[in-house]
Amino acid sequence: DEKSSEVLQRSTKTIVQQVEAMKRMVDDFSEYAKPSKKHLQHIQIADLIHEILQLYMLQSNVVFNTTITAELPDVNVDPVSIRQVLHNIIKNALEAECTKIEISIKPIQRNEGVFVELAFYDNGAGLNDTQLETVFEPYVTTKAKGTGLGLAIVKKIIEEHGGVIWIDTTRTQGAGFIIQLPTV
Repeated sequence: DEKSSEVLQRSTKTIVQQVEAMKRMVDDFSEYAKPSKKHLQHIQIADLIHEILQLYMLQSNVVFNTTITAELPDVNVDPVSIRQVLHNIIKNALEAECTKIEISIKPIQRNEGVFVELAFYDNGAGLNDTQLETVFEPYVTTKAKGTGLGLAIVKKIIEEHGGVIWIDTTRTQGAGFIIQLPTV
């Protein structure tokens, strides 16, 4: 009958959604757990960021403000991995319903070395104190459909490249992530 058919359709839809969510979680876990196979290249990180921003500018209503220091040294990274880092950070900002993302890229001197610093600031929902403490831990998420591996993977990739990532806790609105990657 019609009522049973409706219940069957809703149940089937729920099962399909749950299977998709589980598949995403397994894929994310496998990405997090697998040893990295980096194919390092000397690249201009600003070019990679511009390439990725082109995708988001076409499909979102978010304003991107980018400030890039003119003379940036190259970084020696796996472009595929760094692309994933950038996508994860931008995707998180978009999911926080921000309307603006500010990105600055500059060289900095730190401990005898030169690094390229990428700073990402959004005007979204931001992070509370509990989230600040656990944001890079695996399986910690506040999203209904999140696996809690996105930022854990980001941190792992950055550290595999000899870099560091942290949250700018001085931020009063939205979230701020700072990445430093060693230069060539």
